[in-house]
Amino acid sequence: MQTTTAASLTRLLKPESVAIVGASANLEQFNGRVVKNLLRHGFGGRVYPVNPKYEEVAGLRCSPSLDALPEAPDVAFITVGRERVADVVRQCAGAGVGAAIIYTGGFSEADEAGAHLEAEIQRIARDGGIRVCGPNTAGVHNFHHNFHLAGLIALDVEEMLPGGIGVVCQSGSIGGALLSRAAQRGIGFSHLISCGNEMDLEVSDYLDYLVDDSRTRAIAVYLEGVRDGEKFKKVLEKALRREKPLVVLKLGEAREGERAALSHTGTLVGEDRVYEALFRKWSVTRVDDLEALFEVAHMFCVSKLPEGDRMGVVTTTGGAGALMADKCGVLGLKVAEVDDALRTRMKEKHPAFGRIENPLDTTIADIHLYSDFLESFLESKCFDVVIPIVGSSAQFKPGMGVEPIVRLKRKNPGVPMLAYFNPHAEDAHRLLAREGIASFQSISGCAHAAAALVRYARVPGRGKEGAPHTVAAPSPSIAERLSAARSLNEAQSLALVRDFGLPVVAHRFCRTEEEARLASRDLRFPLVLKGVSSEIQHKTERGLVKTGLGDEAALEGALAEIAGLRETCELEGYLLQEQVEGGVEFLLGVKRDPQFGPVVTIGLGGPDVELLDDVSMRVTPLTLDDACEMMDELKCKKIFESHRGRGPLDKAAFAEAVCRLGEAAFAHREHIEEMDLNPVFLRERGKGCLVADALIITRNDT
Repeated sequence: MQTTTAASLTRLLKPESVAIVGASANLEQFNGRVVKNLLRHGFGGRVYPVNPKYEEVAGLRCSPSLDALPEAPDVAFITVGRERVADVVRQCAGAGVGAAIIYTGGFSEADEAGAHLEAEIQRIARDGGIRVCGPNTAGVHNFHHNFHLAGLIALDVEEMLPGGIGVVCQSGSIGGALLSRAAQRGIGFSHLISCGNEMDLEVSDYLDYLVDDSRTRAIAVYLEGVRDGEKFKKVLEKALRREKPLVVLKLGEAREGERAALSHTGTLVGEDRVYEALFRKWSVTRVDDLEALFEVAHMFCVSKLPEGDRMGVVTTTGGAGALMADKCGVLGLKVAEVDDALRTRMKEKHPAFGRIENPLDTTIADIHLYSDFLESFLESKCFDVVIPIVGSSAQFKPGMGVEPIVRLKRKNPGVPMLAYFNPHAEDAHRLLAREGIASFQSISGCAHAAAALVRYARVPGRGKEGAPHTVAAPSPSIAERLSAARSLNEAQSLALVRDFGLPVVAHRFCRTEEEARLASRDLRFPLVLKGVSSEIQHKTERGLVKTGLGDEAALEGALAEIAGLRETCELEGYLLQEQVEGGVEFLLGVKRDPQFGPVVTIGLGGPDVELLDDVSMRVTPLTLDDACEMMDELKCKKIFESHRGRGPLDKAAFAEAVCRLGEAAFAHREHIEEMDLNPVFLRERGKGCLVADALIITRNDT
């Protein structure tokens, strides 16, 4: 019977017995420290060193081989030379070992020979039913199980702190750095997993395990990339539904594909932007440094979610308070005003104090008033999050500003509180960590964390198990047209867009000039005339678009101009359209990502869309909530409001169009490479939107 991945990971991360193959009697070498760390930190299971060179390691009997052990261990930690790993994995299969952790490096990350060896090991493990972490992994840790199967020097401490953060790292050294930095701050982990080369088990498998783990309250990930995009998407959605916040430090700048992009959308979508779209869709908090990775994850572990975005700041140092308020404002958080009730209450208690405002600066007051003022802010209904700031006393006299934070948090556990200390005050940070209070080393880090907490609290699908989002099945007739086409011209693309359910400008495709003259009788002037060619994606630059044709004479002139280009541009005909009067031009696009599938892009439209670079993206499938969030993320979002005599734009119609396009792209993802609808004219509320230009690139054309 095949063991499930969850069962294999339980055996790997919560074993009762462990073998260290290649263990050394020198406990200062890596393969000796592995044994030392297990024993030093109180692992309660059975430990079996394996190495024919020794009879004893760290006071334990050392066996010459796996088949000499008294039982089949749950997990084998393999630290032998590269050439010997395959044979050891074969022995693991023969001995019935549950899982293997391969520390040894020099495989696919090193050279072609190593890649061939890794493929052989993968085959042996798969045939033997063994799940593998690595190779090239630094090891794994389960802090609540006192299980530290790694040789990290960072483990040379008296105590390992258990906590609520599950950490998954695609770098062993980064994992060690996180461990030592967080421990210095008094912040504990539930697990720390180094993925290695992910020959078998991959980052998504570990995330899925941690989402199900009751002792893990938030997950921190150092991510370089993923192997299985669909699996990764599913685990992100699962984490959101289970209300298990994910915090990610993602490595890598945006990289364009090797093929030159054919559409506007294609030029705007790079790898890093796709990850950003993925994270936004499933409310993953992205950070940009190691300190933020564990600080923000710790915040999610210990802080209740706020009901709104109103910040209250109480500070013993005026400058830091002003900087915090400024940073919060830049991030879209409200630095709320003090209401009359709070102002009256505080004046009654301390009539000699000056102005009562937010931020509240207690610098000129008796430092002992800080506690009273902080308590008033916490008990007020003015604020959703309170940020206490302490200056030099945090380092030199914590009883003055830090201990009141602890005492008042115990009294007001329901109010989210994020603390910032101006000096380097490690003891103060550790005190707050012990009490379950989030604290931060920088003003920017604190403000960004507050914004992340507010964003997560607002997520519509958070904590809702429910049925998974349903998606439309592909249309057989559309699928047939897409699979048969090598390239599509604009007329064919518009016809498909209309069949996708999006509103399209009234138009006619005409093969000859005479057909265009006849078609104009069925349309309303002014008109737009375009030369149609499946070989030309951007027609404006080639002189193939004529707008504002107010009568038949203007149409004749435009036909003559474009007809003169017919042979050089390989024209297939003409597209005659009614010109849209009024409305704002938007871009609506799709690009298929090789890992994550279709990605929908929206932004301001027109020929200069790449220069504007004001776009928002989401991975499909989409919901109406996704579409509304995308509109709100645009820097130009105020354009949807009333402006210079124009009423507000029809956001509901645009959201519906975004969803319909996403639905079609996802349903036909096997056939569509890119779609570019530009411009899409969005009109005033109640008047809808119209697609005026479309380009669809099929996978046959790439």
